[in-house]
Amino acid sequence: MFNQKAVIYSRTASTPTKRNKDNGLDAQEARCREFADLKGYQVEKVFRDEDFSGCTTNRPGLQKMINFLEKDEGGKHIVIIDDISRLARRLPDHLQLRTLIDEAGGKLESPSFSFGETPASQFMETTLKAVEQFTYEKSKVSHDAGKSS
Repeated sequence: MFNQKAVIYSRTASTPTKRNKDNGLDAQEARCREFADLKGYQVEKVFRDEDFSGCTTNRPGLQKMINFLEKDEGGKHIVIIDDISRLARRLPDHLQLRTLIDEAGGKLESPSFSFGETPASQFMETTLKAVEQFTYEKSKVSHDAGKSS
């Protein structure tokens, strides 16, 4: 029944106040495993980064996952992330990681977003990430301005 290999990547925010139980590592993994089961994927490994910002690509779990994908001789893996925001906060980082995952033999999928290779799907992905980055940076500026008051 299971013929497509998959890995799961999950990440939580850098501070406990930014986390909640719906975004915790266990909750993300459970949603990703359910997605894998529905698609008939065999989850071989789970990679996690706890207390790491999505504004950096220098995360140990992420690096281990990319190394795992590069070293595996058995073919492509599906890389399952719970939500598009779990990979990266900023658009340039997201695009860089998409390229690294692809070059390492991975294909990104998510239960909450349909990645694709068509111009329309790439436009939607890029637009969503740009809006997410704007929202994040705007809230950060607002938060920082509140500190100086």
